[in-house]
Amino acid sequence: MSVPKGQAEKDKGNAAFKAGDFPTAIGHYSAAIVADPTNPTYPLNRAAAYLKLGKNEDAERDCDKVLTLDRHNVKATFRRGQAKAALQRLAEARADFWKVLEIEPANDAVKAELKKIEDALKAQGVPKPKKQPVDIPAPPLASGSAPAAAPKRRRVPIEIVEGPAPSTSKAASATAKPADNSITPVSSRPLTDSVQGPSSPAPKTFQRAKEARTAARPGVGGGIFRPNGEHTIFGEKQKQTSSPPAAAPSSPHTTQTPAPAPGRKTNGAPRKPPKTLFEFSGEWEKQLSAEDRWDFLSGISPTALPSLFQSSLEAPLLTSIVDTLRDVLTAHPEEKTRERVREYMIGLSRVQRFSTVVLFMSVGEKQSAKEAWQLLGGGEGEKAWGVS
Repeated sequence: MSVPKGQAEKDKGNAAFKAGDFPTAIGHYSAAIVADPTNPTYPLNRAAAYLKLGKNEDAERDCDKVLTLDRHNVKATFRRGQAKAALQRLAEARADFWKVLEIEPANDAVKAELKKIEDALKAQGVPKPKKQPVDIPAPPLASGSAPAAAPKRRRVPIEIVEGPAPSTSKAASATAKPADNSITPVSSRPLTDSVQGPSSPAPKTFQRAKEARTAARPGVGGGIFRPNGEHTIFGEKQKQTSSPPAAAPSSPHTTQTPAPAPGRKTNGAPRKPPKTLFEFSGEWEKQLSAEDRWDFLSGISPTALPSLFQSSLEAPLLTSIVDTLRDVLTAHPEEKTRERVREYMIGLSRVQRFSTVVLFMSVGEKQSAKEAWQLLGGGEGEKAWGVS
């Protein structure tokens, strides 16, 4: 590998410098500078050769050039101080030596040069300068104006307001207003008389308020199961119809709600099946209960799922669909519903990238699919889910 011309000239200059041939060394360093004027090493070496020949002005000029290329170069500052000292510019030389000493406090060569400078200046009667604090003058005053007075500090009293002391009297407790407390539970809406009754006390905790709201609006909130174990998503609407209570089914599991056919009407208008995954996801999120989601899903043909989802089906949406199908099977184990759910499970398994989507499902999410297939009794398509 060939050596750059500047480096080759520098090496020749170093050899001449070691041999004491300083003019030849200056010639090689000059050729190196011409070859690469951005390298600070070449003028730095030439300054050393100029100092050996007593060409102090040339040495100072080369050191200035080095410091323009590398302003923190310690050797250039030191050699410039030597050149200034030789030119009897002792104060400037002392400033350069102090700069070097701030960077390298243990540099003995700099200390020796600085001592020589200090002795020479002392002999000339020049005192050693001392660092003085910087005095920042005040802004000038307008003519005829008095000096501004020092600003006064004011103490602002703080009044601590406390709530009323608790009273032991029952009469006082009944009439006293409660203290302001940001963590006191407050119901966000008034409870109807049908839940509390006109004489029922207001709930004192968030849990009580939630239970009261749940009782006032059956079938909303609290998941698909009530505390007594009954379903809230199937059979609830039949209980709320105008039919006589005797005709109402005694259990949601005894209701006969067959799987709705495609194109089922909603509020008298036919529901159009979604054409894209984006439309499906938007409508799916609008359905707040498993019954509504099953109603929405029933309007889509199971064989249309691969073309609907294509390769964009994700694990969270797949899990939500599986949970709905599992809840449908749990609430309606009829053979007709089971066959319909089986068609959807098979249709989902034929979606592009289905095996990859299953890999991103957690253990709990795969358990939901396994439970669904157990309710279906296994069969075609179960192997594709990887839960058999």
